[in-house]
Amino acid sequence: KKELFGLVSGSVVEIGAGFGDNIGYFSDFKNISKIQAIEPNPHMQQSLREEADKSDLKVEILTTTAEEAFTTIVPSSVDVVISTLTLCSVHSLDTALDNIYDWLKPSGKLIFIEHIPAKPHTWAHLAHTLLQPFWCACGGGCHLVGRDALQAMRP
Repeated sequence: KKELFGLVSGSVVEIGAGFGDNIGYFSDFKNISKIQAIEPNPHMQQSLREEADKSDLKVEILTTTAEEAFTTIVPSSVDVVISTLTLCSVHSLDTALDNIYDWLKPSGKLIFIEHIPAKPHTWAHLAHTLLQPFWCACGGGCHLVGRDALQAMRP
């Protein structure tokens, strides 16, 4: 992550900021002007706030979803959007991606770390299909099957 996040500068939106684990990586980079951290899960927001307060960064916590944040984040105002293992759990992948593309400046970057579904007709795919209901309920809405963030992204 440290190498990947070395590409981060300017205005940043992090989707699914969770407990704030990535803020420590961002603190090493003084060329970040602002972070808008989207985290709808109330059980994670206190830890996120504590991590933000420990950093020297200007962090605004948005207690909404990536799909609902379209009214909060100004279009074409963001240099970098970061998503780490989050697009698998948004309610509407297409809406979240549309918002990301709207927020990004023309020269903006989307940096993401996501898992992708196993290939169909494999044992891994069968296992993911069987685990899906339990995994989705316990994993914050994470979809192991039926959603491929990489395929859904615009070229």
